[in-house]
Amino acid sequence: MLALVTGGIAGAGSCSQHFNNTSWRELSYFGVKVAVIEPGFFNTGVTNSEKISRAIQEAWDQASPEVKEIYGEKFLASGE
Repeated sequence: MLALVTGGIAGAGSCSQHFNNTSWRELSYFGVKVAVIEPGFFNTGVTNSEKISRAIQEAWDQASPEVKEIYGEKFLASGE
């Protein structure tokens, strides 16, 4: 479930890491040093599985019958 929500964040972090590695390689020739400061864990709504489950349930409750038919109850249960 968490991967469903944090996938974009993980991708952005990976891109940032690769950008920094590339910058370090390219700029080291000119004597420029590249440093990366990465934050630690922050307890936010993105990491709170109860809030995520509640938000998914609320979205499901508001979805049209057509959307519910397309995804089915198994989709909702797969996120638990």
